Amino acid sequence: MDIPFFYRNFPWIIVSAYVIFIYATLGYVRCLSDALRARGILGIVTLAILFLLCGTVITRLRRLSSLHSRMLIVLLLGISVLSSLFLPFPEERLHVVEYGILGWLLGWALARSGKWPAWWRGGVLLVWMIGYGDEIIQWFLPNRVFDVRDILLNGIAGMVGLVIFAIFAKEASGKQS
Repeated sequence: MDIPFFYRNFPWIIVSAYVIFIYATLGYVRCLSDALRARGILGIVTLAILFLLCGTVITRLRRLSSLHSRMLIVLLLGISVLSSLFLPFPEERLHVVEYGILGWLLGWALARSGKWPAWWRGGVLLVWMIGYGDEIIQWFLPNRVFDVRDILLNGIAGMVGLVIFAIFAKEASGKQS
């Protein structure tokens, strides 16, 4: 394999692997969530994962010089977490994490390929298409269901990830100049 090709496309390889992982595990997630629910720990595990991701982002906030950027990220995280708390099934809250990470990864891939920020709309479109694909696959799985609310949550969480990436990227480019 040509090393420059691999290096140049590494972010897209990571994005592709992440999407394949999301799609490939759709049939198994319900079994895992049922097992955690049977033990009475599904809600706790879900909240722990949400807070771990939020904590990771918040610890990175120290790198941002702009108070406005910090407040925007905290607001976005707060809205994402609070909106997910009203979902009927705890495991659905992980869409915020799953697609927030996907949005961030898409921003990173676009930036590394020299297409950021001009192509941020493409990142938004991709995250919505991938989230829609997620639900289409679930429609065909016997233990999963198609739900328009999940498409909305996937898309919004992905956009939050893109915005968080954009804020960090803007801060980083401002410090370099």
